[in-house]
Amino acid sequence: MFALADMAFNFCMNFSACRDPADVVFAIDASGSVGKDNFYTVLDFTKDLVMNMNIGQTRVAFETFANNQQLQFNLNSHETRDSAVAAISFPYRYF
Repeated sequence: MFALADMAFNFCMNFSACRDPADVVFAIDASGSVGKDNFYTVLDFTKDLVMNMNIGQTRVAFETFANNQQLQFNLNSHETRDSAVAAISFPYRYF
């Protein structure tokens, strides 16, 4: 069984946005049906994906949604991989 980090690495090896310049927006479901544990599992997977991206050339943004949308950070917020990964750390809030 693959760990999430292995899945993210394998995905990025076949996904050009992990290597080539791109704008990537993550939209993560934060509704009650997802639940807290699954929400954090998705955040961990997303962090692993971002760790394999060429942040600086590739820009990332992050939003959560349920009954409404909440922008967590925009495409111009983070210029380094470490900064972007650190920003993908916020509490689960069922909207």
